[in-house]
Amino acid sequence: MPLSDMGAQFLSPPEHQQACAWVADEAVEDFRTSRGMPQEPLIHIKTTVGSGAYQKGQEPQPFSYLTEADFQDLTVSLMGHLQECVSG
Repeated sequence: MPLSDMGAQFLSPPEHQQACAWVADEAVEDFRTSRGMPQEPLIHIKTTVGSGAYQKGQEPQPFSYLTEADFQDLTVSLMGHLQECVSG
């Protein structure tokens, strides 16, 4: 799931989700560009690399994780953009 979709779905208040649909996109774009990421982070919504991969004789491919600090930065950015949307 794209990070901006997760942000829109779980962090934006339901009464503002349509009018402020751009908020999560902006917050994630700010995050992505500030860290020099070539694309928007994707969030694994199902476990696909746990013990099941090893049991089948496959080694999971390495991937990066967002840290707690990353999510805090994203939340602060999202709330700032949300405040801008709601008050403007």
